[in-house]
Amino acid sequence: MSRDSYKRSVVKSLTWRVIALLLTIIILYLTTGDAVFSGTVGILINVLKTIVYFIHERIWELVNWGREE
Repeated sequence: MSRDSYKRSVVKSLTWRVIALLLTIIILYLTTGDAVFSGTVGILINVLKTIVYFIHERIWELVNWGREE
């Protein structure tokens, strides 16, 4: 049975959050027109989501359902 390393989970989390961060900032900016607000809120939201995603990934790593060798 293969498992992702913690390092792989961290890298996957970070690359996904960079994409999500940019998308969040763009949407907030288009909605508010305020670059500082958009950047600040975008960063705060995405730091929290990165932590939650990492925890989610590690929990799923314990589940064998759907894995194939």
